[in-house]
Amino acid sequence: MEKGKANAEEKPAFKKPGLVFRLVRAILRAAMFLYFRFRPSYRGKRGPYPKPLVVVMNHQSYLDPVLAGCAVPCKLRYLARTTLFRNRLFAALIRSLGAVPIDREGGGYAGLNTALKLLGRGEAVLLFPDGTRSRDGSIGKFKPGFVWLAQKAGAHVLPMVVSGAHEAWHRTAKFPRPRKIRLLVLEPIPPSKLKPREGEGRSEARARIA
Repeated sequence: MEKGKANAEEKPAFKKPGLVFRLVRAILRAAMFLYFRFRPSYRGKRGPYPKPLVVVMNHQSYLDPVLAGCAVPCKLRYLARTTLFRNRLFAALIRSLGAVPIDREGGGYAGLNTALKLLGRGEAVLLFPDGTRSRDGSIGKFKPGFVWLAQKAGAHVLPMVVSGAHEAWHRTAKFPRPRKIRLLVLEPIPPSKLKPREGEGRSEARARIA
């Protein structure tokens, strides 16, 4: 019985990203280390992770998607407002890093539908369940959307917790400052551990992050 359950949880792993993406990521990792002394740490394996994958992380600054992308071996996709894609050069840069434009006027459902399509293609999607960037660096209340997504797509949830990014680039600062940033990558939560009753799955994920 246990063997059958284990087999049911097994998922195909992500393939290694392309050369250009790996080169850009290597440059970003070096920049993050030199400027922020950024070093991700892991409670468990560093990958490969099963796909599809929902990555959840507390939101402290604009740096968060880059930090998360530097910490995992697969390419992360994340939702970004359409206004960030107005400049062609900047749009090309964030697209290369996995950004997907989302119209905020469509509300939360537009974001959920886009994320579900990405997960349906077997991709890894980064979400910030506590919503917008923190005003004081603390972890906010988690919204339940990521649990619904993971259950709907049969995806594992990979929790991450960032610290120091708020001090490095808080929401009212124009430019980042050289402050130490740490990122802890926790054990993936399999779909069977995400409880169908509202709040239980997100409580477990938030407890791991907090």
